[in-house]
Order: sequence, then C-alpha cells, then structure tokens
Amino acid sequence: MADLTTDTKAKVILVGIGGASCSGKSTLVTHLEKILPSSIVVRQDDFYLPEEMLPTLQGLNAKNWDVPSAIDWSQMLKVIQHVKGTGSIPFDHVSRNDWHAAGDIPIDDNKAVSWKARFEDLERRCLVAANIKVIWVLVEGFMLY
Repeated sequence: MADLTTDTKAKVILVGIGGASCSGKSTLVTHLEKILPSSIVVRQDDFYLPEEMLPTLQGLNAKNWDVPSAIDWSQMLKVIQHVKGTGSIPFDHVSRNDWHAAGDIPIDDNKAVSWKARFEDLERRCLVAANIKVIWVLVEGFMLY
C-alpha cells in the first residue's frame, strides 16, 4: 500500500451509493472524492459487458443496458476484493469515468472545506492513536441494491 509503514494497518471502509439512473450518484461521488482524504471510487459502469454481448430488447433493435446480466459482476467483485485487501485499485483496471458527465452542481465551499477538515482530522487521529490509515472506497451504481 502506498505511503504506509510496515506497522501501519489499513482500515478500508466501503460506502455503497445506489439510486436510479440520473439521480445524482456520480455527482455525489465527485463531491465526496474531494472531501474524503483517502478515497477510491469503484463505478459499476466500469463493468458493463461489451455492447455486442448485451441482451437485445424484445421487439426492438436496441441493447438492454438496464438488466443485471449486462454487468460483469464477477469482475466487479474481484476489483472490490482487491481494493478491500490492498487499499488500491488494481493496476490493470480501466475506469470509464468519461461516461460520467456530472454537471457542475456546486456545494457550499465553506461546508466542503469544513467537512474535508473533519475527515482529515479523523484520519490523523486514527493514524496517531492506533496507527491505522483510513481508506474510503465509494462503490457507485444503480444496480447495487
């Protein structure tokens, strides 16, 4: 794990963020990523099967992106297990973050700074008191739950 001494333990905290399509999941994750000092994002969208492998909608000439079988769940689980075990994304994982055209929905700068300071303080206290590095893993997707 990057920048950890051999005596430092990692505490990986998984945070699942689910909701309907276009409900603000990616926007929330973008804001949380800026606030949480040591955060990693795992996006369900990164695990969609190639388009040619997706099921076709009945009676239409269109692919069905909105079914559980459209996601490579075993690969997503492998990535999450790797993140939980190492505190980092696998080197060969490719993120399709460019799919997320989250608009610039601002949050109050004072609130963002305040929350960032709180989480940095929490991380500092964990490191000093128990030699634990906190790593936040934000798992985002509309079919998580």
